[in-house]
Amino acid sequence: MEKQYYYIQDGEQKGPVSLEELKKIVDQDTFVWSAGMKDWQPVKEIPDLAELIAPPIQQENTPSPSTPTKEEQQIPNSTTSYSEYCPPTYLAWSIVVTILCCWPLGIPAIVYASKVESTFHRGNKELAHHYSRKARKWMIASIVGAFVFLFLYILIIAFGLITGVQNGDISSDWI
Repeated sequence: MEKQYYYIQDGEQKGPVSLEELKKIVDQDTFVWSAGMKDWQPVKEIPDLAELIAPPIQQENTPSPSTPTKEEQQIPNSTTSYSEYCPPTYLAWSIVVTILCCWPLGIPAIVYASKVESTFHRGNKELAHHYSRKARKWMIASIVGAFVFLFLYILIIAFGLITGVQNGDISSDWI
């Protein structure tokens, strides 16, 4: 039995197709998956397929498409659809705030952040943007939670010191 491939075209999963059919349909940047693969990958990153599927030939008179800058990827404009680019994952920031700030609120941030990229590459762009917003929300909640905890901790220490001085348990010279 010949190996079957699935591919993503116009944001939708299509297939299964044989290798011969796949060669006629996809280019080097098309995301492909088949049994035995861990996740969706562009054809150019799959050694067995990259050499079989040639990159598209540019016509001399046709301007080559320019690669968008990071700003263009993050800021939608009239010519770029918001869902064309993978939203930010916030994974690194989520890990940092979980370690340094408030881990109970940082864990959901990590969970949502880890789902963004794979969901986007599977073609579900709206859900990927939803996960990105959730990751950002939980990351911010973790930072705010840490500051609230720190504020309350300082308040309790100050209240304890003031009470101790008033009761004579702590010398006012110490403060």
